[in-house]
Amino acid sequence: MEDNAANGEPPTPTSPSKFSDVGGDQRFATKDQTDATKDQTDVDPIFALRSKQWSEYEKLCLELRLKQNSGVRSVLYPREDNYLGTASRDVDLHEVNPTKQHQTLRTTCDCGNVFATDAIFCRKCGRGRGFMPVDHASVCSCGNTFAQDAVFCRKCGSKRKAASEPEEEAADSRHEPRSVHEYNFSRIYIGDLQLQPLTGALAVDRQMVALLLPGIGMKDNGMIKLCEQLKRSPSLEFMDISENRFSIGGAEACLRLVTGAQRLVIVKSKDTCLDEEFCNKRGLPAKYAAVRKDIADVLIDRALSL
Repeated sequence: MEDNAANGEPPTPTSPSKFSDVGGDQRFATKDQTDATKDQTDVDPIFALRSKQWSEYEKLCLELRLKQNSGVRSVLYPREDNYLGTASRDVDLHEVNPTKQHQTLRTTCDCGNVFATDAIFCRKCGRGRGFMPVDHASVCSCGNTFAQDAVFCRKCGSKRKAASEPEEEAADSRHEPRSVHEYNFSRIYIGDLQLQPLTGALAVDRQMVALLLPGIGMKDNGMIKLCEQLKRSPSLEFMDISENRFSIGGAEACLRLVTGAQRLVIVKSKDTCLDEEFCNKRGLPAKYAAVRKDIADVLIDRALSL
């Protein structure tokens, strides 16, 4: 080594202990790479997918200068695995009693006296006021009481069901998704403006299987944006667009979606211009029936070939 220094050549390292910057850095770099690889493998894939979708939704809302929709947030916002198992202290303290969730204070006593608004006991006979059951059509599933002319809940945004609607059907419309690739926005008001950032976020999931959008306030512009964004979806099999008020433009866009999405086999369109009963009731022209027939032919042929 002294000969190398005398000849002007750089010294040759003989041991990592003497030249710690050589052997030591390599050893620590290998450990850091191992830790980084371990962190990547520990990431929850569902959390990673929702994070990408929410990031895309936030970016598009910012570009379009739109406020984020609380209903979209409830479906797409990324959450850890155990978020359902923990509740804040405020939630525990204010938990609603299930037996009183669909009850309201009585307005008339057994003796015939009408209770005052803030009364607890009857001023005539002294009986306690108590509770009485209310019609499910006047109480939302979240516990909020609808105003007399309300169509949507002012607390959670759910659509008010008709008095004649069966309870089972209403409960089924808000069922929890069975798969991470199934998205349910049933009766959450989204509107045409929010559909552009929403569909951009949904397109991030290339394995999306089902999309439920009944009663979300979608019209022609929203339907066209939705179909143009999803017509190349490789795995979409089911879509529900019921109870939305689009016209021939949206119907033709739906035909393009059905033609382009190669695995789509079911499209629910109850109470829309693609529903035969809806068209007959309103006397819509024959062009709606032609589009409906074309969509049905494509779906039937595809279902038989898969």
